Amino acid sequence: MTHYHIAVLDSSKTYAKELAKKTQETDYVIYNHKEGDKVLCLYEPHAYPDKIQSLLHCLNASDSVLWVIGKVDADFAEIALALMQADKKSGWLILKDIDEAQVKAMLAKTPMASWPFLDGGISPAELKLRLMEKQPSYDESPKRVLVDACFEVRGVGTVVLGKAEAGRIAVHDDLELFPGKTRMSVKSIQVQDEDIKEAELGSRVGLCLKGATPEQVKRGSYLASSASMKSFSGGEAELALSPFAKEGIEQGTELFFSYGLQYIAAKVEPAAGSAQLPLAAGAKAAVKFSLLLPMAALEGSRFLVVRANKRPRIIGYGIFKNVQ
Repeated sequence: MTHYHIAVLDSSKTYAKELAKKTQETDYVIYNHKEGDKVLCLYEPHAYPDKIQSLLHCLNASDSVLWVIGKVDADFAEIALALMQADKKSGWLILKDIDEAQVKAMLAKTPMASWPFLDGGISPAELKLRLMEKQPSYDESPKRVLVDACFEVRGVGTVVLGKAEAGRIAVHDDLELFPGKTRMSVKSIQVQDEDIKEAELGSRVGLCLKGATPEQVKRGSYLASSASMKSFSGGEAELALSPFAKEGIEQGTELFFSYGLQYIAAKVEPAAGSAQLPLAAGAKAAVKFSLLLPMAALEGSRFLVVRANKRPRIIGYGIFKNVQ
């Protein structure tokens, strides 16, 4: 089965529920629809704009975006900035009671300018076809699952739900838990309520684990091939602040790093030989950072930089370097 992971950014919160069935809810809602050998997985940030994490988690968990635009306001600007900093290149736009020329002008110098516009009156059946017309691409290795839920099932054991971001997860696989390096193995796998021996690339999976408890496996953690990820509480990073951030980073600015479903408080200081604080909007600089809690990520991967107390809250992105 081919899974399509799509963030649905819709302030009216109507499109996702018309396309699929709600299966899970935290600070965002996951909707699921199976059609033949295709599965539509929709992520709706229903706690946004109150909680910026809701938007970030949906963007980080998805491969593409359906953005329903009803007006040009502060939320529009923040979402546009988030999409640029998250490097979302694939998506669709639906306009509701707003002038197309105005939106095109606002998005002219962004990656979203190349996204196709869909008719606001498109039927749910036609919209599903459009969202599932392009085959997604995933890495064959190393194996990696982003965990979005973990719980105990009586008579079964510890079960995790999540997205297989890379690799084909199979029964008897030995995986490591990140952050940390706890070893555990896969006893059984379910996809779409069916027991299987191996999950296809990109599947939403339910894994029964041996050697794990729900207290160990937190939401936002990863199950991955041994030593394929990094667990760290600090290190170095290359930061790129958006020129649209209005304000840069000063000494003592409250920052958060967003990667996957992790959202962790961070402190930064200039790396040796780099520009000193404050860093202006639009600046690029090497920094040293420390985190309030351990994080798991791929070395050299991209994360989002968030200033939680002022809009726009997503002020840039970074690339992890020399984490430890």
